[in-house]
Amino acid sequence: MSTAVRASAFTEPERPKNLQIRFVTLSGSFVDVIGLGEHLKNRWRCHCCKDTSRFPEED
Repeated sequence: MSTAVRASAFTEPERPKNLQIRFVTLSGSFVDVIGLGEHLKNRWRCHCCKDTSRFPEED
């Protein structure tokens, strides 16, 4: 069994202001959770597919 760490397919993007959590998916893309820590005011963004969370207060 190999214990080598697999390198990400992408370089890590710049960290945005108010970054709460950054996930690295199995495919190596990055997903950021950004906000002030308040439940309904946080949002997520995938750096690979560019999809984002959708909340009525952001429309």
